[in-house]
Amino acid sequence: MLLEMKHIQGSTVYCDFEIKIVNGEWKSDFMFAINIMETMNELNVKLQGNSLFAHEIYVHVKSFQANLSLFSRQAGENRFCHFLLLKQKTISLEMNG
Repeated sequence: MLLEMKHIQGSTVYCDFEIKIVNGEWKSDFMFAINIMETMNELNVKLQGNSLFAHEIYVHVKSFQANLSLFSRQAGENRFCHFLLLKQKTISLEMNG
């Protein structure tokens, strides 16, 4: 389990994850990483398709690169329409703020 405590020489030391998860910036970075990993997983599944030709693989990879460029540009503008977790966090911040 991610939040379990480590025991070192009889004292209890909390995991680094447990300490960092309360940091809002770190949490946003973590959500961004999760969203990027989901996108990478989608590419991985596409590349595992049966009987793909080299030009089809190339198209998938170039499309993924274009999406990363788009995501980067939109993140710089604080627009997270392609990142479900960050979009939800932004909406909740707007409602609370």
